[in-house]
Amino acid sequence: MTNTNKSSQGRGPSRRRTRSWSRMAINLSGVAVFAVYYRMTGSITAATWALVIASAAAVGVGLLVERKIAWLPLFLGLVPTLTGILSLFFDDSGILKGAMTATHMLLGTLMLGGLALGANPLKKIFGGSVDLPDGAWWQLALRFGLFALVIVLGNEIIRHTQSNAVWVAFKFPGVPIMYALFLFTQWSCLRGYPTGADSKRRG
Repeated sequence: MTNTNKSSQGRGPSRRRTRSWSRMAINLSGVAVFAVYYRMTGSITAATWALVIASAAAVGVGLLVERKIAWLPLFLGLVPTLTGILSLFFDDSGILKGAMTATHMLLGTLMLGGLALGANPLKKIFGGSVDLPDGAWWQLALRFGLFALVIVLGNEIIRHTQSNAVWVAFKFPGVPIMYALFLFTQWSCLRGYPTGADSKRRG
């Protein structure tokens, strides 16, 4: 009975990690389709149509994978869909380009503002799937808030000074690569922290 419980407990975090990676891949699919379609057609309007369709499909598939509403991934999936529709309706690519600024400004403000008020939004979002002490969560939220503001700065500079082709390349694969490097560096910095379970065993 004990071995069964241990094995089921071990499978729980593994399943959550697998589901998280699946959800991440699904979320990136819409942006990847947008970038590929732009390179094929050279038209940001045609690529936006592809983005809207792919992002809407990704939201639906994501809900099927999660079998529940995961608010942050749902938000990140709906933003390109809605801004893509608005961009097409008003025939203004600036709406689509500005969406990245607005999204990351909101995330950065949420993280840094939450910490200033004594809350930790990042822990509330991911605390059920990642087991870290409060000090590590605080550092992660601070760094992620600052990282989001770096994305804002980069997007504003590029969208106002560079061509559509450069901005599309920044959106994909540029930003996903930046996220991957950010996550890698955070893992390198935080792997020395004991998990909550380790802390309890040591206590």
